[in-house]
Amino acid sequence: MMQARKRLASRYFQLKTGHALIGTHWKRIGKSETDHCWWCDKAQPQTVGHLLRDCRKWRKEQRILWKKVGRGCQHTCIPLLFANRKATKAILDFLEQTEVGNRVPERTREEHEEGRDTAWGWGEEAWEEPLGFTRE
Repeated sequence: MMQARKRLASRYFQLKTGHALIGTHWKRIGKSETDHCWWCDKAQPQTVGHLLRDCRKWRKEQRILWKKVGRGCQHTCIPLLFANRKATKAILDFLEQTEVGNRVPERTREEHEEGRDTAWGWGEEAWEEPLGFTRE
């Protein structure tokens, strides 16, 4: 860990402590109304476990991570995984190869929110017609 770049080490510790820039944390601090994963658009909370195991966006990187850590550890609870010194390098490599824990590009967040709104029928038309509002 001593040789990891500051930004990468910061993302690692944020994930470890539950304060990373991911869906569940963003919802908890009021930055987002939903905790759903914006990478794979699953209606599943974007937790650390989801990102390391299930997110479709990072499949290739997940396979590499679990090959390094050991496939038997894949079902280990996340706090135990972060407590495993052998897993530290593998997690750092995963973070370096992905955007997990980085600031979410505004475009990605907007696309996720638009997709969610469409799926729920929350388009602009749904609000304008019943209330009689028009945009200028």
